[in-house]
Amino acid sequence: MKRRLPASAKIWTRRAVLLLETGILLFWLGIALQNDRFIITSAILFTYLILALMVSSGPSKGVSLQRNLSVERTLEEHPFQVNTKITNESATSSLIQVMEGFPVSLDIVEGGPHYVTFVGSNSASTVSSILQADFRGHYVIPAPSATVTDEFGLRERQIKGPRPTFVSIMPPIEDLSDLALDSRTAQPEIGTFRSSSVGVGTEFFGIREYLPGDEIRRINWKASARTDTLLSNEYEREHVTNIYLVVDLGTARVDALKWTVRTAASIATYLLRTRNRLGLIVLGQSTSHVRIESGRRQLIKVLDKLVTAEPGGSAEPSTYLVRLLEEMPRCEILVVSALASEAIWRTVVALRRKHEHVSVITRTAKSLEADERDLVVKAALLLYSLRRRATIQQIKNAQVKVIEIPADRSVRTALAAIQERPLRH
Repeated sequence: MKRRLPASAKIWTRRAVLLLETGILLFWLGIALQNDRFIITSAILFTYLILALMVSSGPSKGVSLQRNLSVERTLEEHPFQVNTKITNESATSSLIQVMEGFPVSLDIVEGGPHYVTFVGSNSASTVSSILQADFRGHYVIPAPSATVTDEFGLRERQIKGPRPTFVSIMPPIEDLSDLALDSRTAQPEIGTFRSSSVGVGTEFFGIREYLPGDEIRRINWKASARTDTLLSNEYEREHVTNIYLVVDLGTARVDALKWTVRTAASIATYLLRTRNRLGLIVLGQSTSHVRIESGRRQLIKVLDKLVTAEPGGSAEPSTYLVRLLEEMPRCEILVVSALASEAIWRTVVALRRKHEHVSVITRTAKSLEADERDLVVKAALLLYSLRRRATIQQIKNAQVKVIEIPADRSVRTALAAIQERPLRH
């Protein structure tokens, strides 16, 4: 059943009011100045208004609006389409002006917030706009409204759309499906992280002599035929890994925030899609937490937390974070941070005290060019560089691996550096 949209009563348009006021003004001017032309002109205007009101049936009551988006979720800097369908179920044609309330944080790539269209009787028309968001978040697009006028443009009716629509802007996620990452904290569950012990799995390890009890499907018949001895295939036992991802959003620079969130989202997506167990801690305006789990639902929880996280804070180890560390299971910890705050090293040290395997992923600081004559700016840049180096050194002193990658390099570079370590025996 189609829901009837709320509509206001018919009101006079600005055009009708202007014609009426002009007619009244000319009439009184004609009488005051005893000018017949003014009186005749006012009579013509009054006659036009009266006849138009008698002939016109007024603004159509059968106009409705429907809104849909091309996607419910999209990536930063990726355009998406907003479609508004205007349906006229009446027997008369209507001139309709549609007003969109697009948020100022969404850039209009094509189209606009206001447009006028003529819709015939018992027909529909669709108008589209293309929007784009440059920063992650959940955006609310208010319901559209429309103004329906009669044939002569003298009376109008206001119509409201059914409901607002929502779109989630996600950080871009790098495809790491072909990357193999070894683990030092493998758990005895089904997963894709390999250990050095031999067992039941899917990754080929080698060939050995057949032993009583080996499954027949494990026998390598080609190798057995060449050696006249039964040989069995060995496979690497697969495991799942517990990993906590700590994301530091204690920076005010937009480019650093984008890099941090995009890197964290790519790593989280890769680890969860390879059937591992992942937890999330976001250090921002407040400390937020997603408990360690696995599966598609966990991926949605983690990405949603990254999308809604507010930057800010001091990156100091809060009481809530200390309590989380006490409750954490045995796991590996990956910290993604721009290292913009000096206090982040204390949080990393607190993580290192509770867990053996901690790695920090950061991006190489950009070399900011300044005018040689601007000594204040040069001194500030030098001070920032020295503080950042000191922070990195303090983290390394706590036996934590710091991986610096250029901002224009892929996340694969960081994960490749993490996996340069021995397998767990």
